[in-house]
Amino acid sequence: MRYAGRVGREAKKSGLAPEQVRKLAAEGWELRRMIVDEIPDVQALITDLNKVGAAELRMAERAIADSRCVSPATLDRISRRIEEQGPEGTLAQALEGDAREMVEHLVGDGVLTTAEEPRLLSSNGTLTAEGKRRMSRLLTGRLFEDARAFDEAARN
Repeated sequence: MRYAGRVGREAKKSGLAPEQVRKLAAEGWELRRMIVDEIPDVQALITDLNKVGAAELRMAERAIADSRCVSPATLDRISRRIEEQGPEGTLAQALEGDAREMVEHLVGDGVLTTAEEPRLLSSNGTLTAEGKRRMSRLLTGRLFEDARAFDEAARN
C-alpha cells in the first residue's frame, strides 16, 4: 500500500489522475507489475532513458523551455513572494530565504527534477548561486519568444 500511496502522489506528474490510481490500488491492482511486465528488457529501457541527447540546450533555450512549463499557480506563488518585499520588491529579494516550497512547485510542474534539487538548494533551504541563476533565467524566459531575442537582451 505504501507503493500505491507514492504512485498516487506522483500520479499528476505522470499524467494519471490520483483518484484513479487510489481506486485501482484499493481494488488490489499491482500497478508496478502491470507496467514492468509489459517491458521486454527493463534494463535496456532504463539505459536508453538515461542517455543524454546529442546537444544540450543553450542557456537561453533552457530558460525559455523552462518558463513555458511553469504553472499559473507557481507563477502566482512567486509573484506573491516579490509582492511581500514591498512596492520596491525585486526578484532577487524574493529569491532570498527558504525556497524549498518554490522548488517543490517547479518540480511538480516538471520544470525541475528531484535530481537537480541538491545543486539548486543549500542544506538550509536557500537557493544556491546556481539556483538563483536558474530561477531568474526561467522567469525572464517568459518574456521572450525565441532564444536569439533572449541573448540580445542579456547582452544589453
